[in-house]
Amino acid sequence: MPVGAQKASSPEQSDTSQALSLLDDRILAMIMGQSPLAKTLATLCSDVEKHYPGMFCSVLLLDADGETLRSAAAPSLPKEFSRSADGLKMGPCAGSCGTAIYRKQPVVVSDIATDPLWAQGRQIALAHGLRACWSNPIPAQDGNMLGTFAIYYGEPRTPDAQHLRLISHATHLAALAIERDRGMSGPAKLVSLDLLRGTRKEIADLENAQGQLTISPSGKRVAFFYDGDVLEVRDLATPAKMIHVRVGLGRYEWAPDERHILLKRGPEARSGNLMWVSIPEGNFTPAMNDLVYRDFHFSPDGRYIGLLRVTRNLAIYPSSAFAP
Repeated sequence: MPVGAQKASSPEQSDTSQALSLLDDRILAMIMGQSPLAKTLATLCSDVEKHYPGMFCSVLLLDADGETLRSAAAPSLPKEFSRSADGLKMGPCAGSCGTAIYRKQPVVVSDIATDPLWAQGRQIALAHGLRACWSNPIPAQDGNMLGTFAIYYGEPRTPDAQHLRLISHATHLAALAIERDRGMSGPAKLVSLDLLRGTRKEIADLENAQGQLTISPSGKRVAFFYDGDVLEVRDLATPAKMIHVRVGLGRYEWAPDERHILLKRGPEARSGNLMWVSIPEGNFTPAMNDLVYRDFHFSPDGRYIGLLRVTRNLAIYPSSAFAP
């Protein structure tokens, strides 16, 4: 440990566990909710900083050229310093982050003022009051590097076990967010995941899919809107197209028998045509005329359909009244 470097103080292990749990809840919710990557990474940094006063976090992303790091999130670092890190080239002596991604392993610099890894960036770091930087490379599932997650302090410091645990956890969350974002930005695909066996099976390209996508109650069929207003149903075992019919964009629910879909056509906040779509025929017929409502839902057993009226009152009908 360099002379003068302190062992970074940290909360008790139970406090760290609670902090990690809260971090998981918030960041995973943002990932699943498809929040913009920049917002997710900035929130990750801010939430980590809340638990450790005096800590500054940053995320750099590896550019497509495979050697340049770009600033992605650094909510508390000085703006000028963040701008100076944008465009950093990885290498054997490129500060904490450039070196970490070059080595593909964590790099701990306890004192920027004396560590040779910071020979090039030392002046600007010290000018902004930064004295320690610990950086973790962010690996993808295939082993390729995505970027770095780094922690800075304004005084010489060395991480303890709880800090290392926090950094590792935050790095994992950053990887999930980045890979989710990159997966969502490419062509959409329908993929079946077996969580018990850990296997992944690509079922179909969904390049023009949009809007609601749902799995039938049995888990054997999937329905989604395609090309604006075409409703498509696929059998996941085949996965053959069962129907491909232009019905108009709307909201729908599976009937419990899975031989029909009940579709509300029209604006989300106003009444619309309530239609039955039959499977596999692809025919669609009116469910009930002269309805004034905002939304609808099947009861769990499928015996009733509830209509939320424009007045926000709920009306319950037996499903037989809507029978196709």
